[in-house]
Amino acid sequence: MYRKNIAEDETNKAYITKRHYQFPESRIELKGLIFVRARQLVTRGFGAADAVHLAAAESLQVDVLLTCDDRWLRKSRQLADEIKIRVANPVEWLKEQYDAKNIG
Repeated sequence: MYRKNIAEDETNKAYITKRHYQFPESRIELKGLIFVRARQLVTRGFGAADAVHLAAAESLQVDVLLTCDDRWLRKSRQLADEIKIRVANPVEWLKEQYDAKNIG
């Protein structure tokens, strides 16, 4: 996965905070069990591309996968017990992070 260096981007300076999040620094090879899992997710109603993204994220054991796709979010909520990771809206997730830092 590609990670943009935000610190070097003048347009994003307002978004730089003291808290840093970890992003995958390497690429993963999409094969075998990822595609098996993706096929399972397709049978549960996810689109093919979304299923591959979700299966890859599960294989990396990410804490949260962020998406603005409302259909993907709804389907993920419906199948939350079957999905191994959390799928969230980025704006809602950032609000949660802000609240946790400032309230808790």
